[in-house]
Amino acid sequence: MYERNIYPTTLRILVFLLVTVLLQQVCISQKQPACAPSSCGKISNISYPFRLTQDPPNCGKPSHELACENNIAVLFLYPLPFDQSYLVKLYVESINYNNYTIRLVDWGVQQTECSSIPHYSIGQYRTSYTANGEVAYVFADSSQYVILLNCSNRVSDGDYPEYVDTASCNDWNSNGRIYAVVGHLSAQRLNVDCRVMAVAATSLWGTRNYSGSFSYTDIHGALLFGFEVMWIEGFRPETKIGFGLAGIMLS
Repeated sequence: MYERNIYPTTLRILVFLLVTVLLQQVCISQKQPACAPSSCGKISNISYPFRLTQDPPNCGKPSHELACENNIAVLFLYPLPFDQSYLVKLYVESINYNNYTIRLVDWGVQQTECSSIPHYSIGQYRTSYTANGEVAYVFADSSQYVILLNCSNRVSDGDYPEYVDTASCNDWNSNGRIYAVVGHLSAQRLNVDCRVMAVAATSLWGTRNYSGSFSYTDIHGALLFGFEVMWIEGFRPETKIGFGLAGIMLS
């Protein structure tokens, strides 16, 4: 008789435990409702791990928090691992949850101003962390350099064919003449009359080689398109990640 009764008793216990677990899950789901995607301007799919500042605390991660300014999604990053005194402001153009990339644009580059240039240089935030140090953003393989040079004299097209004159957009007068170079720039190819103003990035052309057939208007459009970075969760400052975006190649 004992062996015949043990199974109903065990079954009752299992049913009790199952009901208890289900009730707990129902209570948790009632306390923490599922988070619908948030939206800000053109970005309509802001979901985990991202969140907006006004989202409920249980939605997304604070380390992936985006602001919404004038209906534009904004990501703020610290440029150095331990420097929390300087923030980099970047506009969010798109988020791809399939390959973990987010496309960003320097807020200094304006659609209506062809002469506008990036406010920050890649060198200033090539190792980027969020406020609490839990997340790093590394440049995706699709990113290419755009190096802006200020030259005291006009550069010969024949000697430096990779230098794209920005005169069609910029009237710098006595402040020098501005050129743009797409891709790596070796030290040997840096004209002695020129200095580096900024090193920006774009993902518009992917990894293909720059043909030199673009105008500066095209390059400015590429800066407006922005560059892709990949987000990494569970990051800690002691983890070393190389971005590979130095701009000037010393070789």
